[in-house]
Amino acid sequence: MSEVKIISIGELKRRVESDFKRAVKACRIEPTIIHQVQPIADRLRVIEALESIGVGDVVFEMPDHAVYLDPPFPIEVELFYKSMRRLNIRVGGAYIHNSTAYIYIMGFGRDLYAVVPCSPPPDPLGEPDMTYNGVRMYSVGRFKQYIEWWKKYVYVLADIYIMDVNQYVECLERCMPRGDEVGYIWLPDYVKREYYDVFEIILDEELRSAGVKVVRPLYNSYTSWVFERQSMKLVAVISDSRGDEVLSRWRERNMVKDRFREIIGGRINSNIVRLTFEEASEIMKLRGDDDLLEKVRRFIEEYCEDVYLLNETFSFSSSISPSIHHPLNLHHLYRLARENGLDGGILKCEGQLYLGIVRGLFSHFGYWSLAVRPRRELKIEYKYDARIEDGCLLIVCNDIFKS
Repeated sequence: MSEVKIISIGELKRRVESDFKRAVKACRIEPTIIHQVQPIADRLRVIEALESIGVGDVVFEMPDHAVYLDPPFPIEVELFYKSMRRLNIRVGGAYIHNSTAYIYIMGFGRDLYAVVPCSPPPDPLGEPDMTYNGVRMYSVGRFKQYIEWWKKYVYVLADIYIMDVNQYVECLERCMPRGDEVGYIWLPDYVKREYYDVFEIILDEELRSAGVKVVRPLYNSYTSWVFERQSMKLVAVISDSRGDEVLSRWRERNMVKDRFREIIGGRINSNIVRLTFEEASEIMKLRGDDDLLEKVRRFIEEYCEDVYLLNETFSFSSSISPSIHHPLNLHHLYRLARENGLDGGILKCEGQLYLGIVRGLFSHFGYWSLAVRPRRELKIEYKYDARIEDGCLLIVCNDIFKS
């Protein structure tokens, strides 16, 4: 894009005033078009508001390399936002380039940005204040100060945005140190890691050799601007003793996943995996719930013919409500599953119907559920009486109302 053309607020005002005068003359000839004047009047109101707070220039396009400006804002941008809210002018995001902010103005009928020279934004965290095995970090004390600063600044933002201050403050308080941190670092997004529980296992050898093996992410959608900057996220570095416990559980989980892959083999690339009863039992054992395993074993042996794993991730399969169009034996199996304390949800996968009996059985390349189909010779029991009375269908099911 060519160099951005800066327009003085006075020049823009003259243009819009000229358009307004011409529109009024047109309405004096044809009054029915008076509604077309309102957008021009709105533009003039925006310009007068900008002029009243000292904005001297505007642009219709931002510079190519302008960067989105997250809180905390430079004081000039903060004051601009507060003034616009007081004047009831809607504004959007701010972008910064070469010590100049470009702030989007709504309600003008085309893209318009106020040009606001500004100082650098505040940096409440500053530079790392400690070193851990050669890695520069922020101490626990400095991090606490950082969170306390943001808890106060949220009230500044409340004068700019419509927001639930208490919710933001609660989110920040939940990020306070928990006693198992040695410090905090900005971790680039490109660093290899694996998510586990509420932690991230660092796979980068250089960081691991410096003792940074397990970190806890602090990011959440409410406070992204507190813990994220320029493709990096602020994370808590977990102590060796706590980290070793996490790594031990992570390795055990990986062993379970390896066993799962061993049982499933190449079929893991399918969304529907047909199992033998022995394979289903082996996978159930990985869950470590002997009572559930026995309950499932009895149910399958008595009522089911085929056993499957269904991948319920990425809409490969979906849970659906019972329908009069479903096979009768599936309805019967659905009722039997609930009576036997199993999930008993009807699942649709690749156009076929199944009965899920253990939902969310395993998580690996998706969320897998154990599903079945009824035996072909399964005898259907009609538990309730039905009759027609006065043209209406009456189903008699008194047991539903029993405590």
